[in-house]
Amino acid sequence: MLLITSCMHQHRCYVGSQTLFKTLAAGHSLVWM
Repeated sequence: MLLITSCMHQHRCYVGSQTLFKTLAAGHSLVWM
């Protein structure tokens, strides 16, 4: 059970970081436009 929870938590963190990165990249390109 703990392993599954850990895996889900890691996946959520990964998705969160990917979303944050895309948001930052979009904002960065907006600034340069």
